[in-house]
Amino acid sequence: MVGSPNLSYGDRSNTHFFNTSAFAMAPQIVGSIAPGNAPMDNIHGPGRNNTDMTFSKNFRFAERGNAQFRWELYNIFNHPSFYQLNTTAQFNAATGVQSNGAFGQLTNTLTPRVMQLALRLTF
Repeated sequence: MVGSPNLSYGDRSNTHFFNTSAFAMAPQIVGSIAPGNAPMDNIHGPGRNNTDMTFSKNFRFAERGNAQFRWELYNIFNHPSFYQLNTTAQFNAATGVQSNGAFGQLTNTLTPRVMQLALRLTF
C-alpha cells in the first residue's frame, strides 16, 4: 500500500469506488514475493439504504367472517444497494503493472423494489 485508498464521496463511481493507484506490487525477495503492508480493513464497501413497509386492512363480515388485505413493499424507494466490490489486485510479475480491469469496481446490486399482495379469509 503506497497511499490512501479513500476517495471523497463526490469522486466515487460504480467503476472507480476507491483509489486503485494506492496499491502497488510488493517487492520481490529472491524469487518470491514478500508480504505487503496493507491492513485488513483499508477499504470499506458502500452503505446500504433499504426501507420496507407493509399496509394492511382488516374487514369484518357478520359474526364469523373476517378478511385481511395486505400490501407488502420491500425496498419501497427503490434505492440501489451495491455490493461485491472487486478488491483483487493482480499485478504483472514482469512489469509490476496492475492488470485486473475490474479492480475497484462495484460488480453487483441487491434486489430492486418488490411488492406483494395478499388476501386472507377467515371463517
